[in-house]
Amino acid sequence: MAEYKILLVEDDLFWQDLLERKIRLALRGIDDPKSAITIVELFDQAYNTIKNDCWHLLVTDIGLGDPSVSMLKKGMHLADLAHELNIPVIAVSGTPGLSRKDVSNLYEKFGIFSFFDKLDFDHSSFITKVQAVLQKQITTSSQHQNSVQKPSQIPEAIATIQSNYYALVIGIANYHHIRPLSKTTNDASDLHETLIQNGYSQTNVTILLDQDATKAAISQKLELLASHVKAHDTVIIFFSGHGARLFGGFSSGEYLCPVEAEINKIKDTCISDAEFTNALRAIHASRLVVFLDSCHSGGVGEPKDLLYQLEAGLSEKTYNHLVQGEGRVIIASCKSDEVSWELPGMRNGLFTYYLLEGIRGKVAKADGTVRIFDLFSYISEHVPKHKPEQNPFLKSQAENFIVAITK
Repeated sequence: MAEYKILLVEDDLFWQDLLERKIRLALRGIDDPKSAITIVELFDQAYNTIKNDCWHLLVTDIGLGDPSVSMLKKGMHLADLAHELNIPVIAVSGTPGLSRKDVSNLYEKFGIFSFFDKLDFDHSSFITKVQAVLQKQITTSSQHQNSVQKPSQIPEAIATIQSNYYALVIGIANYHHIRPLSKTTNDASDLHETLIQNGYSQTNVTILLDQDATKAAISQKLELLASHVKAHDTVIIFFSGHGARLFGGFSSGEYLCPVEAEINKIKDTCISDAEFTNALRAIHASRLVVFLDSCHSGGVGEPKDLLYQLEAGLSEKTYNHLVQGEGRVIIASCKSDEVSWELPGMRNGLFTYYLLEGIRGKVAKADGTVRIFDLFSYISEHVPKHKPEQNPFLKSQAENFIVAITK
């Protein structure tokens, strides 16, 4: 007989009791009355709980009765964590004004199995849905157990970094409407893997590649970081793809280019420097590093309107805006009048190659820590040895803090 672990996130005592009883009825219906049900009342507590054990089902109130945007974002983040860990989710809600359609729109990509409104709660249907999820787990449980990352025995310093360090890694090569790039998705994939291998919890590192790296998705992941990280946390944001500066016309400005970027619709399809700056300012981590590899040779293309002038990458003025705020570090792959090179025979771009080497241990101290200024010094020393015309540079309002721990 299978034994399941079910996490229930609910802060209302009446609904805690009701949902627990209905889950118990569902378990008895599949001859498994002894499975464990864990109840937590806060999203912050749920984040740690869901990451530190193997779960077969998450039942959660997605707003905990609070209609505020910040609370709903926390619910979204919990669903996102469950999705990344392959944990099925049944959502309930008594949040005023939040309809089934709203939940469907918000959570479709997170794999919500079913949604129940507390104002019209269908007891028998809820029991049936719980049984359906758990019966499916009977055949997939062993595979699921293998796919979920369990807590490992690692040094105390690394355990600390896992709970307080976050990363959003973005790499775009195959654009819909502008020139493709060759190694940017390799850069992002390899950095994602390297961070997890060097101190970061897998659930704290989000990666967006190619078709997943839309303007909406990037904006949403930045918002999730802003809603979840705390003042003592450290955040890395890495973007490898096209950047553009457009001169002339109503859309004049500087932009990061998501996968759907169109030069002639640049304001609607790209992330402006102001939008990106505001998103960073909303992240209240005391240490935030942004790696930008956005000035690739060949540029993004040409605007149809000849009155416009288009240049690749971002300007130093924009980097100065991005770095504003205590604890901020901006590291760009090259100066604004240079390009970022991809060399034959190398899996990664030149900048990312040395970024990865540094994190993997080339600049680690005796205790295994990798610090941000040491990492930049290594990159800026080695990149120009291959291409003297590429000079990474740094803007900083921070001390030399830890960004990784080698194992």
